[in-house]
Amino acid sequence: MSQSIEDIIYINELIDMYNPFLSEKQQKYLDLYYAKDYSLTEISELYHISKQAVSNNLSRTIQQLEEYEQTTQWLQKKLDIQKQLHSIQRQIEKIYSDSTESHHTLKEKDELKESIDDLLNIVNTL
Repeated sequence: MSQSIEDIIYINELIDMYNPFLSEKQQKYLDLYYAKDYSLTEISELYHISKQAVSNNLSRTIQQLEEYEQTTQWLQKKLDIQKQLHSIQRQIEKIYSDSTESHHTLKEKDELKESIDDLLNIVNTL
């Protein structure tokens, strides 16, 4: 199963988002292959099954994750929200760097920045 770095990152994001919807067996195979960097051979030896069975299971599971994403778009929505929040964050940082305003206005900016940081933390836990 040869994959690009971008594919692996995407699959890991799908796993993070939809892992609770998978069976324990699917979760274990994904964890071993993608998180712990086991080879197909090592997983097959660990579970006393063929390498092809492991490969088939991983392929079907990835397909299942992609179907979840196609249906719900949760990951895409999360990424869109993160992008927007980061953009707002950069705008606020620019305001700070250009600012010679009163202490009261700076306090409001601090509160806004803190709120955005809180939102980013929430989104990152999705």
